[in-house]
Amino acid sequence: MRRTTGRGRRLKANPRARTGNQSRRRVYFDSSVYAYIQACEERAPGEVAAIRRWLRSNGWGLVASDEANLGEAISIPSRDQRAERIRLMLRLAAWAKPPMDLVAAIEVFNEAARHQPSWVRQYMGQQDRKRYLRFRFDNTWAVVEKDPTAAAIESSPALQGQLSAIDEVLTQNKGLQKERREIRRVTGNKVRANATDPVLEQALNALPPQELYWRVQMYQDYTLLLLDRKSPSAESDWLPVLLDLDRVFANDGRDWQRFWVLQADPTRMPANYLYVAGLYCQEEEPKPADRGSSVDRIHLCYLHQCDAVVTTDGGLFMTMVCALKIAPSKGVPILLNRSATSALAELQRCMPAV
Repeated sequence: MRRTTGRGRRLKANPRARTGNQSRRRVYFDSSVYAYIQACEERAPGEVAAIRRWLRSNGWGLVASDEANLGEAISIPSRDQRAERIRLMLRLAAWAKPPMDLVAAIEVFNEAARHQPSWVRQYMGQQDRKRYLRFRFDNTWAVVEKDPTAAAIESSPALQGQLSAIDEVLTQNKGLQKERREIRRVTGNKVRANATDPVLEQALNALPPQELYWRVQMYQDYTLLLLDRKSPSAESDWLPVLLDLDRVFANDGRDWQRFWVLQADPTRMPANYLYVAGLYCQEEEPKPADRGSSVDRIHLCYLHQCDAVVTTDGGLFMTMVCALKIAPSKGVPILLNRSATSALAELQRCMPAV
């Protein structure tokens, strides 16, 4: 399963937190960058304010993910450090709207509706979308605006249960990625697909390895998201409403399999394409599989929405470079040197000015 970090932690997004002039270039920082800036601010107070001024003056609008950035921030054990990280993000960034899980869900729905209109139960209207975004905002960004310590997480059994479920999925993902790496190593990356339908099996195994991987992974991911919901997410919340699952999985799921093997076009689902490309690239890296890999893939997906994605993590940077060779997107990966004493100086060195 792939959608793991809080596609659904419901950290609210603020309609007041505007992204600014639409002509601005959008930039995304992964969590390692916020940690780096936080450390620099502790050494030299005023760093955050200087970065904020520099971003604005150079035409950069910084956006943050509720599921990945805030999701990782609220997992910081120390209440003081957690609050400081959240305050830092609120000072620098606006909510990344629409959230990436909603982007991915809409892509899959649109492609399913294009090929299988009989599966459609209803279409998502603009008012439906606005209501969802308001709901998402009211349960994510606004919550931490009111209380950056996110203390409710510590005192709420429901939230603790959700975090526990997410933690379980992260651990499961680590194990699955480790297994897939071993299979690819043993087979020399010449993996073959098995399908109950011999026509589909033949079609899959005639594909280039990266496309075969994408089709199989997407089929497996969205089957789990629709039939084995683990935590709230736009994919799990919206697709079962928009699609008639009895029709989708009729004929023992053969039509659903055929959709992913023969019909779905990855270029019409760029966010999903990039996500799976990231997974593929992670499995080629020497770095061992870990629980953070799932979150990194969400960070990586902002290459689809933003002009630049910035990290201090060399492994994530290499994954982004690799993924863009498979699934080209608008964003440029940027790697900062975290040993430098000033995050502002690093941003000035690495990010193009106006």
